[in-house]
Amino acid sequence: TRGEDAFAIRPIDGKGLGTIAMRDIKCGELILSEKPLIFFREGPTWKDWAQEQFHALPTAAKEALWSLQDERLFQGRKSLPGIVGTNCIGCSGDSFDGVVCGTISRINHSCVPNCEQTWDKALSEERIFASIDIRAGDELSISYVPPFLSRAERSQMLQGSYKFQCACPACS
Repeated sequence: TRGEDAFAIRPIDGKGLGTIAMRDIKCGELILSEKPLIFFREGPTWKDWAQEQFHALPTAAKEALWSLQDERLFQGRKSLPGIVGTNCIGCSGDSFDGVVCGTISRINHSCVPNCEQTWDKALSEERIFASIDIRAGDELSISYVPPFLSRAERSQMLQGSYKFQCACPACS
């Protein structure tokens, strides 16, 4: 669920799709809460577990998942492990380590994000809150890497995991 008027998914120059605030959003405001499409669990059988979950999804959810970015293309083709690896958001659940959400996965990275993500264990939802006041027209962003790392460490992690160089204010 989400405040339908809070944001829209739009093309962003140099980033593919992203989320743009459609109105002013106050610091602390819940922007989006979303049930995951896929739960991720570390271990040797994670690909099998992801495949089982994928097959159980309704067609529309499968299409939404398959439309997400895959930075680990194999022979030029998308794969479920690639999509999960590119879009998995870490969280601490009792029986899993991360989730893939169709809409939240459209929120791009910044080392100085204007949003924070949190896992609501009671509701089994990933939630996005504004961490500062956000103006209409601003791109919503979360950090994909720990913000306390040095610029070089963040750059190495982003390049290795997501195949991009960050151009946010902290990195430019």
